[in-house]
Amino acid sequence: MTLYGSNLVTNGSFEYPTVTSNSGQWQLFTPAEVDWSVDWINSHDGNPVLEYQTNLLGLMTPYEGSQYAELGSNFATKISQDINTIAGADYQLGFAFAPRNGSPEGINGDNQLQVKFGSIDETINADAGYTWTYHIFNSSAVDPSTTLEFIDTGFDNSYGTFVDNVTLRQVATGVTGEDGCVEFEVPYDTYEVREILQEGWTQVYPEDPDYFTVDFNEENNAPVVTFVNKENTDEPTYDVHGYKWEDINGNGLRDCEFLVSAAVVDLQTPISECEPLLSGWTMNIYEGESSTPLMTMDTSSETEHFGWYWFEGLSAGDYRICEELKNGWQQTYPEDCHLITLPSEFSVQQTLNAVLAPEYNFGNQQLVEEKTYCGDGAVQTPNDEGTGGPENDGNEQCDTEGQACTTEDGYVGTQSCNMSSDESQALACTWNTCVSEYYCGDGLLQANVEGCDDGNKANGDGCSSSCTNEGGTITTTSGGGGGGGPVIFSIQNLNANVSCSGVDLTWLTSKASDTILNYGTVSETYTTNINNDTNATGHSLTLTGLLPGTTYYYQVSAIDSTNKEIKVVEKSFTTLPAEQCGAVLGEKIEAPLFCDFLRASGSSGVDKDMEGVTEFANGSLLRDACDRLEAVYLIKDQMKWHVPSWKYLHDNHFGQRIYNVLSSVINGYPNWTAKVLGVKDYADGTLLRGPDMKIYIIKDGKAKHISTLQELFKYAGQEIINVSQEVIDKY
Repeated sequence: MTLYGSNLVTNGSFEYPTVTSNSGQWQLFTPAEVDWSVDWINSHDGNPVLEYQTNLLGLMTPYEGSQYAELGSNFATKISQDINTIAGADYQLGFAFAPRNGSPEGINGDNQLQVKFGSIDETINADAGYTWTYHIFNSSAVDPSTTLEFIDTGFDNSYGTFVDNVTLRQVATGVTGEDGCVEFEVPYDTYEVREILQEGWTQVYPEDPDYFTVDFNEENNAPVVTFVNKENTDEPTYDVHGYKWEDINGNGLRDCEFLVSAAVVDLQTPISECEPLLSGWTMNIYEGESSTPLMTMDTSSETEHFGWYWFEGLSAGDYRICEELKNGWQQTYPEDCHLITLPSEFSVQQTLNAVLAPEYNFGNQQLVEEKTYCGDGAVQTPNDEGTGGPENDGNEQCDTEGQACTTEDGYVGTQSCNMSSDESQALACTWNTCVSEYYCGDGLLQANVEGCDDGNKANGDGCSSSCTNEGGTITTTSGGGGGGGPVIFSIQNLNANVSCSGVDLTWLTSKASDTILNYGTVSETYTTNINNDTNATGHSLTLTGLLPGTTYYYQVSAIDSTNKEIKVVEKSFTTLPAEQCGAVLGEKIEAPLFCDFLRASGSSGVDKDMEGVTEFANGSLLRDACDRLEAVYLIKDQMKWHVPSWKYLHDNHFGQRIYNVLSSVINGYPNWTAKVLGVKDYADGTLLRGPDMKIYIIKDGKAKHISTLQELFKYAGQEIINVSQEVIDKY
């Protein structure tokens, strides 16, 4: 038996004081603040200090707690404590060591730690690399006080070694006599009492933890603890098992309702709605490093054990459980094989039957064909297929997406990416010619390109066929001092802003004119004519009462005081669809609720284009923008129906937009229930869900509320029928 006393080191994990400076990353402390003696290895100006660091600095994660010490704040550092010891008593020293990365001398040139205590005088190096290693040494005390020292023996610079979790405990070891007892003479303290297990025996008690903690003091001055052991008479055998699942989202976890997780919380969805299990996958178990399978089994296709495998009667030893990967799939869990060790000593947990034994599960995701060619949406130089580009070498100028450009004549336009299907593909993923909707003679003046544009390409009317001024320099101001030439009559800056409330049109004329607009739903056929007597140079119109999701064609005109008329070539706009611009019920909310958490897509809060919209068409999908569970609802018969599972959402609404709206919008819809004529009778064993989302089982003609998830699991996979409260009340 071995007794381990309490830790005699003060602040051995360097958890106080708390680092608050430098954004909580690191801070220098005096010896008095850390309860350690701190000294420079060599003589330097200033008082020695000890540097604490946290994981926020990014160099190392603490071995324990949230802070650790670096023995090199400015110079190579030594820390020490004088420990009260008992002459002749045994002590065990433990500590975590890690090298400091970034040293100009390299990992082995500047990362050595010397530790001293009693007969211990050891030097620790960085052979394990940039990671924590834990070290344990034993020593007997000679004097009533023994100094514990940690010394950075690397270069005298600010790159010191890391130390954490320092413990020093008195230990006492004894062997039981014929009566099975052993006594210890030790000072009052709190001890851990552990036994050293002998081969061929299993410790039965205590089990978890497998040691006793004893507070040895004046009141409890003769404590007794008892260990229970069992001799291993037979070699144990083990059963291991696991399942194979389709990891649809590839996150390495078997997700249940990961898009509409509220369903599980509300007991609305059976456990069968998790990501599905897969049968027919070959699983192999290998003994040690053998390349020949010890046993092989395909995941079961039987209903009771669908997707599961199991290996029985295994002896103690090391094993690997591996899957045979199928084409078109990737393994997402574990990274390779499961490595397991079945112990030679008796283990209660391991020797239970296969159903209760530890699980070694595998996750796989079906692959989408990798794309690396002209048309994959990524500009590549070159792409792996070597197609596209001016020399058909894969050096793409573009891929799928267009861009803004300027024509050779100087007009702003757009150019598309050439996605040619020509066999040579020589010009695939190169830019097409820049195209602009503007041109000389369209009636819209383009600043910095045209001197004028009167809507035609005739000469002799003040604006030439090439849109240059025929009457001299253009002057846009009048009066005072003379100079300049006449102002050329023109229309410019025509804009159309489409919203749910209508369309706002704005434009400018260089001379005063009435506001004239003709529009309709057929090109060059205008059924509505507007001529407002504004006599202004700034013009604006708001068109309301338009049909949703409809393209309108319009033409802007202007007539100056000399009756010269300019007409802009026909333009068009398309109104927003009805499902995006439903009727607003009640008062519009000017400032939407802001939610500070991010959804899986990276977005947060209410959709900007849905602010103020509270009514949606049947078939729309709504999600509470501020509900962290992200429950999704389907609008049916102007009532909300909770989508029961991710699988249902995927199978029936793949690619459909989910509108993120306020809670008040969702609460404005009553819960959906099936329409029935009268009250239908349901047979025993039927599962019903009422409008309050509670689930009931019909038993002996009565509705019994299922109140726990465990009880609901009994009916996994069974259909749940949505009914009205009237139906529930009948039972």
